[in-house]
Amino acid sequence: MAKHCKKQLMNTKLQIRAEFEQLHQFLKREEEGRLAALQEEEEQKTKTITLERKDIRAQISVVSEVISAVKRDLAQEDNAAFLASYELTQTSVRHLCSRPDPQLRPGGLVDVAKHLGNLSFRVWEKMREERIKFTPKIPQRIRVVLDCDRGEVSFYNPEGNDHIYTHEATFSEKIYPYFSVGKQVKLRP
Repeated sequence: MAKHCKKQLMNTKLQIRAEFEQLHQFLKREEEGRLAALQEEEEQKTKTITLERKDIRAQISVVSEVISAVKRDLAQEDNAAFLASYELTQTSVRHLCSRPDPQLRPGGLVDVAKHLGNLSFRVWEKMREERIKFTPKIPQRIRVVLDCDRGEVSFYNPEGNDHIYTHEATFSEKIYPYFSVGKQVKLRP
């Protein structure tokens, strides 16, 4: 019985380690997937910011050109050229100034809630859907020896022929083999 117990302990330890290894692998894949989604969002945000910066630089360049043109026209002794182009300059400046200041657009920041909100629960749900299947432990093979004359039913591990348990009783009637694990069933003769 002690040998059988040790063997069971070793097998159980191996099974526990194997189960935890599978869980570690699942969690590692889930972490990598979520980090990849975050990286993808970062790349999209970076592209959007780069385009907006480019647009702002273009606007600044136009305003700088208008300012330089106004300075050149004012530097000339003939203010007639400045006055002649004044309405066009004023229209250009009004158009540039009428644009709204750059503002943070909706979705401009990283959606932290999407990546972290209920993270543990969502991972657990996914694990439950994909990984966790209820599979009851199938009873291991057991060798049963019945000795009616001695009134004994003995149980052995067939792998090492290790004795597990012996039940002693007096058999006064005809006996039939019947085994059940966990469920109670009424037997009819």
